[in-house]
Amino acid sequence: TTTTRELLPPISQEEKSKTFTYEDEELGVKLKYPGSCYFNKGIFQCSSFTMSIWPAENQVKKITNPEITFKDGETQLVYSFNKNNKTYQLLAWYDGQNKTEIDAAVDKIAKTFTFTR
Repeated sequence: TTTTRELLPPISQEEKSKTFTYEDEELGVKLKYPGSCYFNKGIFQCSSFTMSIWPAENQVKKITNPEITFKDGETQLVYSFNKNNKTYQLLAWYDGQNKTEIDAAVDKIAKTFTFTR
């Protein structure tokens, strides 16, 4: 089987040094992400991890230090942000475990998360 990662074009050095801003009008959220990510159908495909943002079904406490879980060979990081009785979660996941450079990259993106309304 072909992984999504294999379908993406190689990333140029120029792209790697760029930072893009992603804004979702519907959710009213905004964040910055490195140029090595592609946004596709609600999911950020990055060179070494995948990330997504969505409203949580239940009110969850704000999480600024990620909840990290490891299951089925994948690590998942979860951040939560609250506004107007709504919770938005930023989730990132990658193959393997304890990849500090990925954890740091996701953390940097999570710290740019802002509400636009």
